[in-house]
Amino acid sequence: MKKRAIHVAATIYVIAALLIAHTSLASSKAATAKRVDNQANVATSSGLVRDCQRLDQPHAKAGDSYFDGIFPIPVPKYNGYIVRIWSSDMCSACTQYEREELPALLKLKYKVEQKDYHEDSPPAEVKSLPTIQLVLNGKVVATEVYWKAKDIDKFVKDVNKLKK
Repeated sequence: MKKRAIHVAATIYVIAALLIAHTSLASSKAATAKRVDNQANVATSSGLVRDCQRLDQPHAKAGDSYFDGIFPIPVPKYNGYIVRIWSSDMCSACTQYEREELPALLKLKYKVEQKDYHEDSPPAEVKSLPTIQLVLNGKVVATEVYWKAKDIDKFVKDVNKLKK
């Protein structure tokens, strides 16, 4: 009887801890309201609302803004491949991948498309996170888990050598 009471108390404690952690994560994320002019209203933790540029849109094209004459926006040249990253906010390996490999991919001139595992509907081949898909002309060429930027670049160069 005593063991059962301990198990029940431990279960209640774990559930309470998870609820507290979930509510603290949910309240720390800034809520954004989508607008058509590529702007977002962001509610910060201090309760202030600020107007800021949304970053989830593709890179701006020349002529999109009246600021182009003052601040020209460079449009990066991509090599045709899109690197699709399936990740989650709660995944520590995903945050490590985004911190270490994402800048390397951008430096190698790959277009990166980030997908959230919980918000977007992942394909069947995404079984663990972070899953990296290499897309060319709308078709998935390869799928790997925690695929490093240098290995992606080597794969692309090898495929391009075979095409010649």
